[in-house]
Amino acid sequence: MSESTRLATAEKIVKTPMLRNVFIVSLVVAIAIPIFSAFWIIPAFTQQLTASTEDQAVRTANHLVSMLIVKDGDLKKKTVPASWLDKIEMLKRDLQLEKLKIFSKSGETIFSTDAKDIGKINRKDYFHNRVAEGNVFTKFVRRDSRSSEGRIVTSDVVETYVPIMRNSTFMGAFEIYYDITDSKKKFDRLLIETYSLLFGIAAILLLAVIVILFKASRNIIERDQASNALKRAHDNLEKRVEELTRTNENL
Repeated sequence: MSESTRLATAEKIVKTPMLRNVFIVSLVVAIAIPIFSAFWIIPAFTQQLTASTEDQAVRTANHLVSMLIVKDGDLKKKTVPASWLDKIEMLKRDLQLEKLKIFSKSGETIFSTDAKDIGKINRKDYFHNRVAEGNVFTKFVRRDSRSSEGRIVTSDVVETYVPIMRNSTFMGAFEIYYDITDSKKKFDRLLIETYSLLFGIAAILLLAVIVILFKASRNIIERDQASNALKRAHDNLEKRVEELTRTNENL
């Protein structure tokens, strides 16, 4: 197909309402698929990964709370038995915990896998307004970003606060950081594959529609050319008939 023919075919698509509308709708759909995956599918995957890790954190906290020594309805530094240290190290390794902390109901850190945290007080609103009300608080923190406490993490982590409740009374909370770097890498690969598949499907569909539109446009052009040729032949025939009629009248 020559360049002039392609241009004429494309121009016919633009000037024909039905073909133009089909092209516009197809283009919108092709653009909408990647946008849809970016603003809905990807966040949905991230939310599912975070929710799954939150469930695991709650189960871990429920297991750990049974080993705490609670007296006088309050959590204190002595609440954490010495035998915990070996168990916590094993949990960190087996469950890929980046950090684990225990807060008293006032927000004081009474235990941490990082000893320098002990004694610090969490005064953040999410702790006193959400966790202290008995609600689990979870946040996905990307590598080299700040956690809810302002700490820069070196891995992709899910930060979860699980309240410790006794008879509907808030006694303290666990703070559990799960290292999800490996899971996030698998998740990202899956997203890339999904995104590539959707983009490829959209591109193929758009290309197929364009090919069909060009064929339809060429058919319309050929039909118009045949119609014009027939009209010219008809006009020429009428002209010759008129000429013959005038000639006969002059005889």
